[in-house]
Amino acid sequence: MNSMETRWVKGGGRKGGNVIFRSEGNSGRFFKFVYHKDLAESVLRWTCAQRTSAKCGAFLKTLGEQVIFASEVHAHEPPNDFDVVELRTSVKRKACEDISTAPRKVIRRALMENPDMSPNVRDVKNLRFRKIQALGLAACYKDDENDVGRWLHWTFGLPYCQPDEVGEAFCSWIVEKPELESEKTQTFAEYIHNTYVAENSLFPPKLWACKTEEVTRTTNACESFHSSFNKDFNSPHPNIFEFQTEVYTKLQSVHHVHVPLSQIRKQQAWIRKWIDRQERGDVELFAFIKIMSFKLRPHFPSPPATTS
Repeated sequence: MNSMETRWVKGGGRKGGNVIFRSEGNSGRFFKFVYHKDLAESVLRWTCAQRTSAKCGAFLKTLGEQVIFASEVHAHEPPNDFDVVELRTSVKRKACEDISTAPRKVIRRALMENPDMSPNVRDVKNLRFRKIQALGLAACYKDDENDVGRWLHWTFGLPYCQPDEVGEAFCSWIVEKPELESEKTQTFAEYIHNTYVAENSLFPPKLWACKTEEVTRTTNACESFHSSFNKDFNSPHPNIFEFQTEVYTKLQSVHHVHVPLSQIRKQQAWIRKWIDRQERGDVELFAFIKIMSFKLRPHFPSPPATTS
């Protein structure tokens, strides 16, 4: 029998209770157990978190923090929420330790510290670069003449595919993996697949891939609204009439027609041109991804030469 890895997460349950995660060996995927009831002699019984939804009969018995009995024949595959639980618990703990820090800052800091969690495309880009840095490939990434650097850049074109095209594009990307830094590039490829490409990944393609010319795929608008709205109040208990006035003003601004800046319109037109060419069959899917990968760079350089 394979050795079992056990992790206790205090306060990790949805109602603040403790949970246990169990995994075989180094699989990296965990089954979640929640407290069920007390037994004799201080023994606790824990049942699978999917006991009801998946009719799973797996359970554990613990004494203190030791598992003394385990019946672990599960009726389902292990879920992907271990990282989510750890993140939620970490945020709760940090918020209690420093009550003067705004909740959004605590959450954002926790998200950025975890390379497998990301709320929007902008942070996906940042977290991928953090992974590249952690693997020691930052110098290659910043060198446009480096084969490994170009290969790493191409992953940033994947968001411009349709979700059902990501698998094909990923395979084409793997085929062109350079021989240099083979161990590091293999680790990065596995990270991309397990986190963003596989059907059971933490962020499957349907959450982040969309073939559109839209360039503002972030939460900037929401953050800007909250920031400006928050500045209008200088008291924890503002005057009700001031509050009504500010809310009314913000609601009316929803009907204001926003005209994109000239630079954004040019970017959208450029992206739409290449999307149309790819959909007509003038450009192969992976060649299209290589071109789109330049859009997500700090600047908006001319794309590499491509035959018509």
